[in-house]
Amino acid sequence: MIDNQIDKEVTQASCEARFILKQENGKRILYLNLPDGSDELNTIWQTDEYDFTVPDLEVSIDVESLYTAVRLLNENQGILHSISAKCSADSFGFEGKLRYERLDVKPFPIKSFSYYLEFYNDWTGTLYELDLSAFLDEFFGECDPESKLDACLKQHLCLK
Repeated sequence: MIDNQIDKEVTQASCEARFILKQENGKRILYLNLPDGSDELNTIWQTDEYDFTVPDLEVSIDVESLYTAVRLLNENQGILHSISAKCSADSFGFEGKLRYERLDVKPFPIKSFSYYLEFYNDWTGTLYELDLSAFLDEFFGECDPESKLDACLKQHLCLK
């Protein structure tokens, strides 16, 4: 029954710039679609300003990997500086080759995290970064990230 609710939510929200919970190949993922023309695409930082820009972007974050990263950072406060979670990024209009995607999760002293998507243009070596913190904070709502992600893995959604 939860899967049906998730699929319905995906259908309703697929054009909005926010994360939605999906199931893909038996795994829970957080999916974000930034279509061509999205203002958020203008905030992508890249090491070579003359390399290709990213005209559209689809991001999928492995919920189990993100949960593990957040849990380990919570358990090891002051010991770990950051952990990368498994994710994928794709762009239909990008003229390069996106590779080596990761979500860099960094803790802050006040029980919060920053989340940066990083990927490379495999042909040129240019690093691209996009701050996904606001998108993930919106997804977590009033729940703490670890609890929300745990609930997603257990097929129960923590409602706002």
